[in-house]
Amino acid sequence: MKFKAIIFDLFGTLVDNFSKKKYDKVLALMAETLSAPYEAFRHASDLSFSDRCIGKFRSIEENIAVCCAQIGLSPGDCKINTAAQYRYDFTMRTLKPKAEVLLTLQNLKNDGYKIGLITNCGPDVPLLWHTSPLAEHIDLPLFSCTEKIQKPAIEIYKRAHEQLGLPSNVCVYVGDGSSQEMTGAEEIGFLPVLKQVDLEDVYDPRPDITGWRGLSITEIEELPELLARVSHIH
Repeated sequence: MKFKAIIFDLFGTLVDNFSKKKYDKVLALMAETLSAPYEAFRHASDLSFSDRCIGKFRSIEENIAVCCAQIGLSPGDCKINTAAQYRYDFTMRTLKPKAEVLLTLQNLKNDGYKIGLITNCGPDVPLLWHTSPLAEHIDLPLFSCTEKIQKPAIEIYKRAHEQLGLPSNVCVYVGDGSSQEMTGAEEIGFLPVLKQVDLEDVYDPRPDITGWRGLSITEIEELPELLARVSHIH
């Protein structure tokens, strides 16, 4: 079978993972700016992750204000905006892919593949997407916060292949296994390919990829060769 689309995860796949160590430092700066106790603010921020990903906050500023209210604080707009900027700066840095990734995406497009993206993310990612070199290489980006649904819900995968105008069985899904995304991809009929990453510095446990026996790559540059190989098998 000839595959016609490749749908990627974002963090840990096309760009670096949201490093726990690095982001904890950002949260510390945010807490200091807001005059908030670090542990209490970090806990409130962690608890708001799912709401952030399904679009319950229109902005990072609103997310920060709600977290502060939950711990009994009401900082002014100036402090909230400054704290939000730390998050925006971190996100912008994270949205910079390696040159090899961009080259691989271009080569895949030249080979006729449609390129999609499904990412569980907060409102900062679609806001800053235009600043990323990835934007011009992705035909269809789906952000969970604007779709109001997140992986591994089948509906978000369905929207991806339908909006690309293709059936699910000609789509490949490439991800690092966060948010049980590989399970969702497999359930809808995508061919799942695991991008292997170091799991020492990530936020979420990933039981569904423990002992993974499916297709895998360690670098995105390996993908064209893998696709050429599996196209003859499937």
